[in-house]
Amino acid sequence: MHVRKYDLLWITGTGLVVYCFVLTAITGDIGFEGDDWWILSWPYWNEFPKSVWIYARESLRPLEGVYWIGLFELFGFNKIVFHLFSLLLLAGASLLMGFALAKAFPNRKNFSTLAVLIAFFLPTLSCLTYVLATDNGRLSMLLFWACVLAFQKWAEGPQSWPRLLPPVAIYVAAFLTYEAPTLLIFAIPLLVLPVHTRSASESSNRDFALKLGTAVCMALVIAISIRFTILSGGAVGHRHLLPPVDLLWSYLALLPYYLAAPFASLPVSMTEFILAAAIMGLALIAVYSGLRSASVSRSSCSWVDGNGYIALVGIVILLLGMMPYQLAGYGSVIPRLEETVLAKWGFIPNGNTAWFNFNWSSRIYSSASFGLAILIALLATLPRNLLLKRVAGLAVVVFVGLAVLFHAGLRKDWQEAAQIRNNLVKSLISEVPEVKPGTNLLFLNLDSSHRRAAVFRGWGGLRELVRMLYGEKAINAWFLYPTRCIWPNTVFQQAIVTQKGFVTRGMKINQPVSLDSLVILKKEGSSFTLLDGINSPDGISPTGILWKDTRAIKSNQNRIVTWSHEGYFPRKYVRNALESGLISTLRLSGVRLGFKLANRWSLAFCDRRIGKSVFRGIHGNINR
Repeated sequence: MHVRKYDLLWITGTGLVVYCFVLTAITGDIGFEGDDWWILSWPYWNEFPKSVWIYARESLRPLEGVYWIGLFELFGFNKIVFHLFSLLLLAGASLLMGFALAKAFPNRKNFSTLAVLIAFFLPTLSCLTYVLATDNGRLSMLLFWACVLAFQKWAEGPQSWPRLLPPVAIYVAAFLTYEAPTLLIFAIPLLVLPVHTRSASESSNRDFALKLGTAVCMALVIAISIRFTILSGGAVGHRHLLPPVDLLWSYLALLPYYLAAPFASLPVSMTEFILAAAIMGLALIAVYSGLRSASVSRSSCSWVDGNGYIALVGIVILLLGMMPYQLAGYGSVIPRLEETVLAKWGFIPNGNTAWFNFNWSSRIYSSASFGLAILIALLATLPRNLLLKRVAGLAVVVFVGLAVLFHAGLRKDWQEAAQIRNNLVKSLISEVPEVKPGTNLLFLNLDSSHRRAAVFRGWGGLRELVRMLYGEKAINAWFLYPTRCIWPNTVFQQAIVTQKGFVTRGMKINQPVSLDSLVILKKEGSSFTLLDGINSPDGISPTGILWKDTRAIKSNQNRIVTWSHEGYFPRKYVRNALESGLISTLRLSGVRLGFKLANRWSLAFCDRRIGKSVFRGIHGNINR
């Protein structure tokens, strides 16, 4: 049967899209966490399109703001939709990479198809689809591969100067979305050169090199100029002029442990096995097409179809993809990534392994993983002997199947983490229904994870969640830890208490918050207990607080107020909390209050018309 040039890729892309919808449906609403709340607070408090400008000013990454705020304006706090788009972004980036590889190496249809599947399901990439805040990496890589295709399109046709403008513009967009593909601009010539050697263009090799080199340099210069003139240097600064040696080897040395993750634990749910079987079917089709295809042609341009050339492409993307993170110093401060590597390899038995997890740390490979996928797909299609081809094909099919099981199995951890998070928020509202402006909430033991999923993390996200929850920008929330470290290798941020006030991570050391503004809650299981206070000898926080000229802090419970009729009166909080989906995603409609008052969401909003009439009635009574 004749298979057209891109049929396998379109079939694979369709399969991945179906997988995205199915996984989203069976995962459900796993809520938001960490920086998600910081991201979504901008459209929550500000009207569109003002929110986009404010976000761009604060984050210095304008295009990611357009993406996130656009989704929020359309769907509010609907994690199901955000999760679906996270998956579709990765599927889109993987598929565009497949088309770029197919254009560059048209004699290797099964290679490009396998690279798509491997890229999507690599544990370094797939695990992050549960984390909204990492969408910017996927979006930037989608734009980067679109840029590659645009350059290849230019190489196929008349190689004029004006036709270079679209790929340059797309690269600048990718650069301004997120830093991951910044240096991959230097890998583009490797993917465009094979297209040029096969094209019927009248341009000489010299003209081709001149125009392409000029476009690459021009794209980088324009992007850097915008970053440093308009965006104040960008969101992430550079710690190093060249990547440190310890980061160069440690980034590579940690990769095998991520690749081995699918073999470490297998889910037992039939749903995961069905999904894995379906994706393995796609991989089998790719492998079977490779077994039937003719050997690579030995035309005059065969040197750019060679295994060595393709390996060079994969290695360059792998190394250049990691370099922006290395230059920014990711892993060079405590806890050091080098220590995680030495601990995983057994050289430091009790070393800190903070850089090995499946909810944030693997984003240092968010662009490099595409180069890794190319190398794995090349290895799977490398053998010429028929038996070895079958063995290599079977191996990659099994790997893809296990990676699907791993990815789909993560949903259970995130579902359980969401349940814990929602119970904690319900408990918070029960213990502290309202607070006065200027209150600082301290949460002891709250920074936590559940298996491979995060429950609460990031002081910026916690602060914005609490502000939206109480509808008040003039309150703050902070993490407080019972100890400075836990043996053998876990280190926490130590707080400082003086007579002048309280300081912890997220505050300026010379701007402590007043001690009488504190309300202290302790996490116990999936609920909170309101504490009267903490003092040095009570053992509640033996080493988590550095006591200086005072030995106790108290919860100022006068800052806690109950819900009242005034609480119903329409503030932005009430109007947005329900209609934006905040109450729904946190499952707050059934919260029970310790103060025995009716739940404002379940009572006032049980019917929207009733809710509006209640507001009008209360407003009228207040005015009278």
